[in-house]
Parts: sequence; structure tokens; C-alpha cells
Amino acid sequence: MLSFWYKNFSHIPRHHGDFHRAKLIYHLLLFVCILAGVVTALNLFLFDAKEIAFIDAIGLTLSLCIYWYFRKTGNVKVAGWAVTILFITIIWAFLTVWSGNNYGIVWATLIPPVAFFLLGRSMGTLVSIVFFSYATYIVYGHVQAGLTYQLSLGGVLNVIEVLIAHIMLFRFYERTRADAMLQLQQNREQLEIIANTDKLTGLNNRQRFDQQLHKYVVDAERKQQPFALLLVDIDHFKRVNDQFGHLFGDSVLQSLATYLQQNLRSEDFLARWGGEEFAVLMPNTSSRQAYQLAERLRELIADTPICEHEVTFSGGIAVWRPGYDAETLLGHADKALYKAKDNGRNRIEMYT
Repeated sequence: MLSFWYKNFSHIPRHHGDFHRAKLIYHLLLFVCILAGVVTALNLFLFDAKEIAFIDAIGLTLSLCIYWYFRKTGNVKVAGWAVTILFITIIWAFLTVWSGNNYGIVWATLIPPVAFFLLGRSMGTLVSIVFFSYATYIVYGHVQAGLTYQLSLGGVLNVIEVLIAHIMLFRFYERTRADAMLQLQQNREQLEIIANTDKLTGLNNRQRFDQQLHKYVVDAERKQQPFALLLVDIDHFKRVNDQFGHLFGDSVLQSLATYLQQNLRSEDFLARWGGEEFAVLMPNTSSRQAYQLAERLRELIADTPICEHEVTFSGGIAVWRPGYDAETLLGHADKALYKAKDNGRNRIEMYT
């Protein structure tokens, strides 16, 4: 039965803004149909309250009509208003016929959570104020008449039914809040990945590199442990673009990024620094170790055809020393890189 009731619910995707409103509409209509059917039978056969049974029967009929309309159209806005008005009409009729006796006034507390969620904050506030004004008028009439509530089976059932409805509503709201927070967290993580990733190569981008370099400098100052920075620049990359086109140049960058990533140590941090340049942070690495690793990478790339063409790179290394900040270290590595270019390219130079 439940699978049939929610049959067309999937027409609204989970990330859509109306997903939870549609879900609540289906839940409320199911709740009203079940409750109205049970209460109609109770009022007819147990309490002999035909007027209340008639009101509940009308609520059941209207709920089924709204449900049919919503399944056919999927119009959340119209269905939301229809459900809210249905709730208001049933409770208003109930309070009017019985004047809120037998603890029936507690049904008025269902209006705000329904109205706020389905109509929004502004209209939900207005509808709640209007209906609470009417409920206050009912209660004031009781005070003026000196009426005292008598605890009876009907009163107990009213309280139980409303408490069940509140539990269902707040469980739904808590689930909705949890889903929204999870979606927000997933979106935030996805945006963070996009913001820190180079679109072409899939490597860390310059922004992420700057953040990591600053962290390395702070950690090195605290622990007094050296780390190395390697800047890599593809030799004569402009010729590649001019001769074979920029799309081919992009393929070279992507392939070189893959080779570098596969042949660095797991603890090394690789980023695309800009254009045809890459940067590698090597934690707990001495100048000799950094040079050996960079030279091994250079030889590997020089001996491996990239996109069926010979590609070489030049590299410059600088090692952190006490008192160096990020800009100083970058400047030293950049000088070493240009020294490698000036000395004929396809080589590694160390800043001294």
C-alpha cells in the first residue's frame, strides 16, 4: 500500500528545493486519511457523534482529492496550500462545532508546523496568527462562561492523537534538517575540491599549493625539519603549442602530470604552478635527496615519449633553512630554475 501511495514521489529529485515539501504533503495526506477514517468510525460507533464523524469524513474525502491532484500534476505550491487549508478547515470546523471542549483546542497546535513548512515563513506566520486568534477567542469564551474541562475518553484521545501528530512532524523536520545539513556538507566538500583542483590536469592548483607551502614553512619552523621545493618547467613548450596546437599541448601537460604523480613519493605534494610549470613539495628531504629524486624524474621523462614526442623539463630546487618564509623559498627555487634554463635546459639546478 505504501509503495502505491508514494508511487509518483520520485518525479522530484532529492536535491530539488521542493523535495521535502512534497514529501511532507504525501506524509500529511496519508496521516489525515488514516486518522480521519479511524476517527470517523470511532465517532459513529463509539461516541455517537455524527456531526464530528461528518467533519472527519469530509476531511478524508478532501485528502483523497488533493492526493489525486498532486499525483497527476506534481504542483507543490498548489498542493501545499490545499493541505494547509484542509488542516485549517477541519480544525476550525471541529472547534466551532464542539467549541473546543474535551481538550479539542490542542488541535490548533498543529497549524504552525504545517503552515510554516508548506507556505514559508511569512505566510506561515500570518496563517498561524489568524488561526491562533480564533483559538484564543474560543478559549476566552470558555473563561467568560466559567467552563472547566472534564477529562473523558474523548479528551484523552484528542491529546493522544495530537501528540502522535507532533511526534511525526518533528521526526520529519529533524530528518529534513539532517538531510539538508548532509547535502550542505557534500556541496561544501565538492566546492572545496573544485576550488583547489586544476581543471586540466586534475592536480592541486596554485591556490592549494600556496596554502600547503605556508603550512610546510610553519611546521618546519616548529619542528626544525627541512623540506625541499622543486619547480619544474617544460622545455620549449611554446614550440609544442605553435607546432602541434594548444589541444596537443594540453595533452602533453596532462600526460606529464600523470607521470610525475606516479613517480613521486606518496608523501610528496604535487601541484600545477601555472602554465607549463609544476611544483613539488618534499617533506623531510635534504638537498641531496631532493636532487636525486628530481634527477631521477628528469631522466625518466627524457627517456619516455610523451604523446609520442620527446619532452624534457628543467628543474630548480631550494631547501628550507631557518628564517626562510614562503616567498624567500619560492624566489630561490625560481632562481635555480632559470639557472637550469640558462645552462642549456633538460637539467636540474640546486640553489646555493
